[in-house]
Amino acid sequence: MKTNRVEVRVEGLEKVDQGKSYVFISNHSSNLDPLAVAIKLSNTLRFIAKGSLEKIPLFGWAARRAKVIFIDRKDTPQSVARINQVIHELKDGISPYFFAEGTRNVGGNLRAFKKGGVVLALKAKLPIVPVTILGGQKLFPKRAFRIRPGTMNVIVDEPIDTSLYTEEDRDTVLEKVRSTILQTLYRNGVTEEAGR
Repeated sequence: MKTNRVEVRVEGLEKVDQGKSYVFISNHSSNLDPLAVAIKLSNTLRFIAKGSLEKIPLFGWAARRAKVIFIDRKDTPQSVARINQVIHELKDGISPYFFAEGTRNVGGNLRAFKKGGVVLALKAKLPIVPVTILGGQKLFPKRAFRIRPGTMNVIVDEPIDTSLYTEEDRDTVLEKVRSTILQTLYRNGVTEEAGR
C-alpha cells in the first residue's frame, strides 16, 4: 500500500471493542479491500474466502499462513461443518470477516449479499458489524493491472445485536446489514440505488 501511495482512513473504530468477537460483513469492490481492513481494524480477523482461492499458487500458501478460512460453496455439508468448527474458534476477540457479495462488484454498485456471515452470526450469537469500504474500486478496480495512488476509507457502523433474532430471521438480518452498507455508499456518492 505504501509503495503504491495508497492511504487508508478509518471512521467509527470506537464502536467496536478490540477484545470482543464480532462478525464483520462488508462490501467488496477491489483486491485492496482486505489489506485496508487488516491495516485499520484492531480486532483479530479471520477472512472467509471461497475454496477455489486456496488453489492459487503462492496466494493460497500465504492465505493459509494468514489463517484465512476457506469454504467450498459447492459442498454444502462440508461448508456447514467448517462453519460449525469456526464458531468454536470465535472467542477472545477473534472475528470472522465476510465480503458478503461473494466476489468484487464493478464500479462500487452493491450486489446481492450471500447469507453465510449472517447465518454464522446467528448461530454463534455474535453481533454483526457492517463495514463499508470506499475508494478501492477507483484505485484498483476489477480487471485492472496497476494500482493508482489515492485514498481509501473504511467506515465502521454500529454493531447489530443478533440476540434479538433467531436463525429463521436470517433474511431480515441480511437486509438490515446490506441496507446499512447501501446507505453509507449512498451518503458518500458511490451509488444512487438507496435514494430511489
